[in-house]
Amino acid sequence: MAKKSKPEKLLPDMVVADNIELIRHIGHTATHTEIADAMRAYAFDTFIHRYSFDYACEKANAYLLSEEGLNNLCVLKCINNWYHGGRQIYVFDDDFASLLSGQGKSDLHISAETLTQLPCKSFYVQRKYQDSLGFFVDIQDNDICMAEFFDGDRPDGFVMRFTADDTVEGILQKMVGAETTINDSLVAEYAEMLQFVVYLSAVNAEIVPVTKRQVQKKTATQRPQKPSAQPQKSAIANVGYRIGVAVRKHRQAENAVDGQHSPQGHSAPKAPHIRRAHFHGYHTNNGYQVKWLNTIFVNAERDDNDISTVHKVLQ
Repeated sequence: MAKKSKPEKLLPDMVVADNIELIRHIGHTATHTEIADAMRAYAFDTFIHRYSFDYACEKANAYLLSEEGLNNLCVLKCINNWYHGGRQIYVFDDDFASLLSGQGKSDLHISAETLTQLPCKSFYVQRKYQDSLGFFVDIQDNDICMAEFFDGDRPDGFVMRFTADDTVEGILQKMVGAETTINDSLVAEYAEMLQFVVYLSAVNAEIVPVTKRQVQKKTATQRPQKPSAQPQKSAIANVGYRIGVAVRKHRQAENAVDGQHSPQGHSAPKAPHIRRAHFHGYHTNNGYQVKWLNTIFVNAERDDNDISTVHKVLQ
């Protein structure tokens, strides 16, 4: 009997394995300050073998404030809190991911309210986009920390703060100040990733299966979790596969008619698409109120086409 091949490790599991000593030392989901303290102590332990106590302290502090140190701080915070926060992975269908990436514009509206509607606070998004392999997301209060991983390059970490409804460009502009010019390509990068975050907050988001760890309950007091002797398993959910099938079927239909009208005189059906999430104002008895309208996928459910599919879920 042939031996079963071991399932290929996903990137989050490999990244955690490379940093497991420090992650287990931290031992629980941590704040930005706690991660910084752990990194400073780790750097100090490295420098103390070569320098005096005072100079080792100085070197450790300088590293933490450097561009490399600040970047690594965001990355460590994301992977540590992902590991201790349920190890949730969202694997997006390739065609659906392409659809989302294509509409990731700088005018995408997002707010702190969006973050409260997500199924969990720490997760990893696996999607194909240029040389990006995917990205971690960690949310605490109104801060969203993200760490993107690339093929053949070091990860890129950053933090954004959401205080009110605004565009991605507007949020970044407030962070750097009005006198600083923001690079348009950088804004587009962040908007592309945030499009996936917005979709996961949608009330009708297609996420299968819905795992027990996907929804994290908030408790009055958060106690540090002791590292488990047995390693956890990543909780994997497939996202947008039914929508991806609809997109592919529509493309096949378009190729079949080759841009011409059908015998009945009708053109090819309108492609499935997404109406981006946005705020909408309502006049109520209590005055004018703003409500959040979640992302809506249009034309994905038509009675004339069977777009069901069967796909494997990694264990």
